[in-house]
Amino acid sequence: MFDDLQPFSIVINNGKDAAWISSAMLQWMSGGDRKRAEDAMSLMYEASARLGAEEGVRSFFNEGKKQGKDFPKFLQPVITHMMKHVIGKEKSNGAK
Repeated sequence: MFDDLQPFSIVINNGKDAAWISSAMLQWMSGGDRKRAEDAMSLMYEASARLGAEEGVRSFFNEGKKQGKDFPKFLQPVITHMMKHVIGKEKSNGAK
């Protein structure tokens, strides 16, 4: 039905909306399983903290693809952006 839909952009203006959309994406990625969504976020955070946000999130998506989970392309940059923010806040709060 939407094959001919033209590309479009959305603007997220605040942290509450950003948290909502990233949480909704993770819930969708996990098939609606809240625990799996939290586990996915933890895995991406750990990988991002160790490898950098871009590589950490990329490695998660690549592993998912190996396991037959082909997530939409727009998810990765959104979650990478969120991880960069979280890692930046952690560093500014004194985390290693």
